[in-house]
Amino acid sequence: MATELVAVTLIYDVSLGSPIEYVNDGNKQIGIPKDQIPLPNRGVFITWPGFSRQTVVGGLLRWEWVMQVETDPLDSFVDSLTGRGGWTVAASRTTIKNLCQTLFKQGFTRTQIQNQMPNVYGAIAAEENAQP
Repeated sequence: MATELVAVTLIYDVSLGSPIEYVNDGNKQIGIPKDQIPLPNRGVFITWPGFSRQTVVGGLLRWEWVMQVETDPLDSFVDSLTGRGGWTVAASRTTIKNLCQTLFKQGFTRTQIQNQMPNVYGAIAAEENAQP
């Protein structure tokens, strides 16, 4: 009995955190057994750390694996906002990370989020530090 395979396209995208050592793997297709679908949201696919997504290409829905470094670029970005490389209040960090994820899901580009979120963080920090 033949196993039905599903094609997964490897995505190399520097703006999404793909490291240079994966450049030659971009756009390769890997066939995996149908029982391994859906792919994990995040983790390691075969040997590539990253995340899965589904996109429509040519009117057809396809599985993609976006290759990234093992550290989520969103985590690095959120941690950079404080200027200290991290957060003192974990709940505040979670709130900002969730906000960034929500904005992205609502159609804001990563560039828009990266350009505006430091201003939002700075405005809130300035208000908090202002003397009444």
